[in-house]
Amino acid sequence: YEIKECDWSSDVCSSDLQDLERRLGREVRIENDANCFALSEAVDGAGSGAPVVFGVILGTGVGGGVCIGCRAIEGINAIAGEWGHNPLPGLEAEDEPIPRCHCGRLGCVEAYLAGPRFEAQFTQRTGRTLKAADIVAAAAAGDAVAEACLARYEARLARALAVVINILDPHVIVLGGGMSNTRDRKST
Repeated sequence: YEIKECDWSSDVCSSDLQDLERRLGREVRIENDANCFALSEAVDGAGSGAPVVFGVILGTGVGGGVCIGCRAIEGINAIAGEWGHNPLPGLEAEDEPIPRCHCGRLGCVEAYLAGPRFEAQFTQRTGRTLKAADIVAAAAAGDAVAEACLARYEARLARALAVVINILDPHVIVLGGGMSNTRDRKST
């Protein structure tokens, strides 16, 4: 059973949701993946017991969720924690040219930190086309350019998370998604 991506408050999607509930024989609740990730980590994951948890998803996109007291916080516009479409702070010369995000804005965190963007940046710099995991493996094998690209990615991630820390001051930040597995932290 496939449900297209849509605004769940619309009549069309509402009927899809009702159809899904009928087929499953139970209530179905829809929630943002980053909020679910943050809640899971706050309840019984890496943020268990922490009063304020910020969950970060670094994958094909960049998202985030906020949990306070083991409750997901959505905000009035249901975008609490969605830091991916804020501008990357502290732009440096190596951040140029400023990329256009798929949302239409220039310089969004997602335009720098999403996995496909990391791969594209590597290709621009080297002329080689590799998947993120292969870039990480090349860096681990001593490829200096791959290591520099990975270090630049990590520096950008640190700058972006610094803004979250300054605004939210979470007790725990949990990283998830494919790009969160870029390096064995025990070796760095």
